[in-house]
Amino acid sequence: MRTVEQGQVASSELALPPSVQEALGELVNAAKDGLLALSVGVGLGVLAEMMEAEVEEVVGSRSG
Repeated sequence: MRTVEQGQVASSELALPPSVQEALGELVNAAKDGLLALSVGVGLGVLAEMMEAEVEEVVGSRSG
């Protein structure tokens, strides 16, 4: 395992999609604020993804 620098997250070195780069950037900033902020940020992100998946399951995807 290796440490990823903040500059690498924002660059194309890791070849990640922009949405993933943005999410990682937010996690880096939350980690700087402390463990509680990081935990809350991750938890809210997971909750949002779960809610979106449930909505798609009930009413279908937004594109169709």
